[in-house]
Amino acid sequence: MKKLICAVLLAVSLETHAANYPISAGASVSTIEATVDAAAAATGPNTVTFAAGDYTIDSQITIPCPVSPMTIQGPPVSYVPPTSVLAGSYSYTSPYAAKLLGATASSFGWQLNSCTVPVTIQYFEWNGGQPSDGGGGWLEIVGGQNGTTIRYNYIHGNWASTSMAHNYDNLIRLDGPSQAPSR
Repeated sequence: MKKLICAVLLAVSLETHAANYPISAGASVSTIEATVDAAAAATGPNTVTFAAGDYTIDSQITIPCPVSPMTIQGPPVSYVPPTSVLAGSYSYTSPYAAKLLGATASSFGWQLNSCTVPVTIQYFEWNGGQPSDGGGGWLEIVGGQNGTTIRYNYIHGNWASTSMAHNYDNLIRLDGPSQAPSR
């Protein structure tokens, strides 16, 4: 019984070392980058939490390979679609409070570097900003990345150019060779 209690206490104490790295509403890209870099460099698992608000992403944010599992998120939401959506007429209001406004013509808003440490990105609204040159994708995942989870996001506002094949015309781009999942 004592061994079980010690194991539970050890697990709880290890879990409490995870840190939250908050980002204030409207923070600049350089502040966001510095906060993500600090969370990635620290032993965790760590969470980068964006406050409710708008963020203008006017240059690419690079997400480095973290030393421990890392989550990057907006404020969590619970969402149930309105009855009108279920009935067939479509009117959508995003439930997400952290709105990333893309202003990165000819680029992705975020780039996740290649590594094997898990990274989760969730609870964001990305508006690609509909740049005139047809670019403005949200996230590029470099080939070789493993353990990435992208969930609970609302991604829109990217008007891809049909006459040009820009990589950043994608909302989420998985870069690198295709590979069948292993079992």
